[in-house]
Amino acid sequence: MDPVFNDRTLFPSVYRTVPNEYLKFEVIVQLLIHFKWKWVGIISSDDISNHKASLELIKEMKNWGICVEYHIVIPVFLNNIIINKNIKLIEQSTSTVVILYVTLLLITHIALLRDRSKSIVMGKVFVVSVALNAIDDSIYLQSLLTLNGSLLISVHNGEIPGFDNYLSHKDWGRMPDKNFVENFKMFLKEKFWENSNYNYKTYFIYNTVHILAQALHQMHLDRALFNHGSKDLTEESKYKLNHYLKKVHLKSFSDEIFFNEQGSVSGKFDIFNFIESKQLLTKVPVGSFVPFAALKLFINESAIVWNPYFNKTPVSLCNDICPTGYRKALEKGKFPCCYDCIRCSEGEIASSPDAEHCLQCPEDHWSNPSRDFCLRKAVDFLSYGNCLGMVLATAALLFSVCTGAVLWLFIKNRSSQIVKANNRNLSYILLVSLFLSFCCCFLFIGRPVPITCILRQTAFLFLYTVAISSLLGKTLTVIIAFHATKPGTRLRKFVGSRVSISLVLLCSLGKLAICSTWLIWATPFVALGTKTTQQTMTLWCNEGSIAAFCVAVSYTAVLALLSFIVAFMARKLPDRYNEAQHITFSMLVFFSVWVSFIPTYLSTKGKYMVAVETFAILASTAGLLSCVFVPKCYSIFFKVNLNTEKR
Repeated sequence: MDPVFNDRTLFPSVYRTVPNEYLKFEVIVQLLIHFKWKWVGIISSDDISNHKASLELIKEMKNWGICVEYHIVIPVFLNNIIINKNIKLIEQSTSTVVILYVTLLLITHIALLRDRSKSIVMGKVFVVSVALNAIDDSIYLQSLLTLNGSLLISVHNGEIPGFDNYLSHKDWGRMPDKNFVENFKMFLKEKFWENSNYNYKTYFIYNTVHILAQALHQMHLDRALFNHGSKDLTEESKYKLNHYLKKVHLKSFSDEIFFNEQGSVSGKFDIFNFIESKQLLTKVPVGSFVPFAALKLFINESAIVWNPYFNKTPVSLCNDICPTGYRKALEKGKFPCCYDCIRCSEGEIASSPDAEHCLQCPEDHWSNPSRDFCLRKAVDFLSYGNCLGMVLATAALLFSVCTGAVLWLFIKNRSSQIVKANNRNLSYILLVSLFLSFCCCFLFIGRPVPITCILRQTAFLFLYTVAISSLLGKTLTVIIAFHATKPGTRLRKFVGSRVSISLVLLCSLGKLAICSTWLIWATPFVALGTKTTQQTMTLWCNEGSIAAFCVAVSYTAVLALLSFIVAFMARKLPDRYNEAQHITFSMLVFFSVWVSFIPTYLSTKGKYMVAVETFAILASTAGLLSCVFVPKCYSIFFKVNLNTEKR
């Protein structure tokens, strides 16, 4: 098994019927991975084969994320100083698993640890990779009680077909050499017939003879063909046994044997458990490793009896496993198996223990409090079932009713002086636009759908433009009426409702053109805001184009500013029914509401942003309604003498 024979340049004709030593690396690594042992110690003997193999094993374990806490190299000649030093090192170590890569002779020296410090042995699990089944149990194993509960990796013991039957029915009396027969029967009695492990020795001898016989047989057949004129074989290889050994392929009911490029068989491995019973150490098979099988490693954990120190499967880690919701944080200069555990941030999860990294949840999900599962965010919007939505909807309904009542009052008193003097037609238009503006609030409340997203901003801005332009028309009517009384003025032809209505139509058409262009060029749509809060995502209306939205708002704001200026200029005109002062105050309310709305709107998110805009619509519209029409309603109800035409 010595890996030195792997060099086919130096040993081109060496063939091994036992597996290459390095093939054990995979078995050891897979065994450590199976039990999740990532923090181990290694004890190797100071000879070329075992020391070199242990160094190669350390490299292989590092590739699989397994760390070696210490590597003790035991010299061939031991003394008490070396033993005490090694005992102290093992005593101070935190790893539970110790891999033994030593010679058979040093195994007995390591057993001395049991006598010197029993607590160390009781707290360690040895993984032995020497061929202990090549020695007699009755001689050695009783001196190795320190290995109680440990595991042994051994080359697979196959069976020789018919061998037991041959030994039982052999007529030994006919053998000519009586002394050989007596010695052989004594050897078999001690070693084999009462011990099922006899196959370890005989099985590989049998395979060796069988392989050689097959190669010689094939060479004999090919030479016979060559002598009869076959030219398939070259002169260089027609009689070389090496050439035929490379091609040997044996199959049996339990095994398949062939040589790889390094001249060794792939081989199976058996895994045993050392169990102490009445001061006797026995080996119990608990698993196997078949390199060419789908499931390479098989371990029967229920059959394993660990050292009495452990009440469950031993754990060998540098630190505790990071639980779900945490990730490993490596520190520079430390072993990669020694790390801290850091909790995943909001929106991240680690669904498996000892996660290398936290995974980011999808945008429409959030991480649960344990940070080990992504939950879908709840869809949030300003709904009627929400307390805030209910209050706003109720307010919009009440204001709509009030506006309808004022409109009904004006229609009922359409012949009164105050209604006629304040441009009755424009008052109707203004009241209808205010009524519809209140109704627009219902487009902002409830689950957003494509039609509400298209209508909510454009409808409100258009109706508000109609309302503002109506106020502008009312103020201009007052100014024109006052100056038309001067002699020689040309403004008399503009007195009447046609000019003011034309102004409303002109301003409304301008707004209609802007809104139509907006809807055609960048149609608003329903969007899902996933970054509003940690646990919710907001269903909202994307305006499609911020530029178009700003142009539409600016158009209304310019009209409002113009109305304010004109109303301010006409506020002191000597007219009993002059409403310029009321319009001026309503424009101040309008600007106060919307100027304060902008920073509040920008600082809120989700449904509260929609609620702020809805509140601004209600406040500004209610301001226009109250400032312009409450005085008129008061005059209609309580100043009948001013509201009656004198005859």
